[in-house]
Amino acid sequence: MSSTINGTGLFTHSYARALTQMRSQFDNLSLQLATGQKSQTYGGLGSDRGMALHLKGKLAALGTYATNIQQVGLRTNMMSASLTTMTDIAQDTRGDMTPTNWLLAGSKTIAQNSTLSRLDTMIESLNVNVAGVYLFGGREVSTPPVAKMDEILNGALGRDGLKTVMAERTAADLGTGGRGRLTFNVEAVGAGLGAAAENDLTNAGAGGAGFVTDGNTLDITVGGTTATFTIDDGGINTLDDLVNAINADASINGDVTASNVNGQLRIVADAGDVTFTTGGPAAAELGIASPVYDPDTTIRLAEDAAPSPFGFKLVGAETNIAGATATGPAGTPPALEFTLTAQPASGDSVRFALELPDGSFEEIELTATTTSPAGPGQFVIGAALDETVDNLRSSMDAAVQTEAKTSLAAASAITGSRNFFGEPPLRVDGPPGTAAALVDGTATTFDWYRGESGTDSARQTQNARIDATLNASYGARANEDGVRELMESLGAFAVMELNVSDEEIGKAQYTALTDRLRPALSSDTGLSTLESLVVEITNVSVSVNEAKERHTQSEAVLETMLANIEGVSKEEVAASLLALQTNLQASYQVTAMASQLTLVNFL
Repeated sequence: MSSTINGTGLFTHSYARALTQMRSQFDNLSLQLATGQKSQTYGGLGSDRGMALHLKGKLAALGTYATNIQQVGLRTNMMSASLTTMTDIAQDTRGDMTPTNWLLAGSKTIAQNSTLSRLDTMIESLNVNVAGVYLFGGREVSTPPVAKMDEILNGALGRDGLKTVMAERTAADLGTGGRGRLTFNVEAVGAGLGAAAENDLTNAGAGGAGFVTDGNTLDITVGGTTATFTIDDGGINTLDDLVNAINADASINGDVTASNVNGQLRIVADAGDVTFTTGGPAAAELGIASPVYDPDTTIRLAEDAAPSPFGFKLVGAETNIAGATATGPAGTPPALEFTLTAQPASGDSVRFALELPDGSFEEIELTATTTSPAGPGQFVIGAALDETVDNLRSSMDAAVQTEAKTSLAAASAITGSRNFFGEPPLRVDGPPGTAAALVDGTATTFDWYRGESGTDSARQTQNARIDATLNASYGARANEDGVRELMESLGAFAVMELNVSDEEIGKAQYTALTDRLRPALSSDTGLSTLESLVVEITNVSVSVNEAKERHTQSEAVLETMLANIEGVSKEEVAASLLALQTNLQASYQVTAMASQLTLVNFL
């Protein structure tokens, strides 16, 4: 009879449990050796599981930041390249802007035509995109932010382009007389009408303060001719009625002209040496007084309307002629007056300064001479004082007209370009030659910028988290000051047509244009705003690269820490596994031998 040893015999439950644990430990060590990980579950890490989860969260965040950094880095690099192209365009164009660079190709210089190509290149740079995301449209990233050059220049969709806006502005600044909206006329401007009287001079016959009494007359006398105008409800009833009646009167027509200036009557002598007087009971009610100066001794240079954004603006005047006076600007519209009481000496001079629409200034100086005819910048001393005054008036007139054709034409081209590219665009209100105001031209002007416009910083229109506490703000708009101002300068230079039929005037126009635009394209002045934008985008790129380096270092530290928690030393595991294997083999061998033990074998 054979016997077995089990139960409470040689192989106890504790011994079996120990063998099972050793086997389980052997399997775990084998898995650790194969995977390099302490455990396949966080529970197996014991008290370190919280730290492991924290470290993995940190690494996941770094992965997200790395994706954002890669995206921002690519976009800012492209933006920097585009902005660098724009600054190069500005510098190259400025280099071409020399007065001696007078090589014509049609009605423009070759340098101007080259600028057209550069303008097109700039538009392409502003329409750059990365994977379909346009970079210079603010929050609008799905469409090109800047229109095509042909549309910008010539307009589209029934709206006017840059060429039309600039041409209108030039005509408005020049005026119908070609004098930059200045006049050499004797004039009187009323100041008596009330706000409501313009459309009913007699207040329906009731009269009263600020109105004209029904039936009162206005007399205008030119030389020995007097024209009388009766104001009543049945005839001349509005201010425009009175203006039309004066201008239609054949007896004085051609000598004086009337107009409605901001609801007041204005009477102007058409020639500088014409005098007129006003009278009649209606004159006082209209606030019209006869001019108090003598055209034989006084020259009056006035703006044609006030307020008005167009043409020359008078700044000041002076003279060194003994006994002469220079006064103004004063009055509405503003006027300068030069009064001579005695003949000037050869070499004496008068000077007056003008402000132009672009904010620049020009000074005109005329010197007395006994040589006839007078040269540029001179006036002839006549045989009598009234002749000298006439000569000075003629020389002033010629100088103003020349300045209007040259410096004013250049300033107007620049201002017209600013009006087009501005937000909103500004248009001449009414017939350009006589208009006195600018209006919002949004409805009639082609919209060159198609991106998002906002009052907040353009940089804030695109943001990306690149660190736990750091955002990269890298948005941009093509209508930002620096970019828009470069567009304005390139547009004005490329579009302005020169007077090629009169080379002297044409060269003067070109010189005036380049003298004004060169500072706008200089790093020290106009280009500084664009370069500031370049610096801002570059700073974002630098910040992103610095964050990338920090994250690389942090990632290495975190991975090391996580490896120490989750990982194992394969050498230590192998040694433990070998020792455990030896113990298991010995245990199994003893167990095997004991299992074969019987009483017969024992005996």
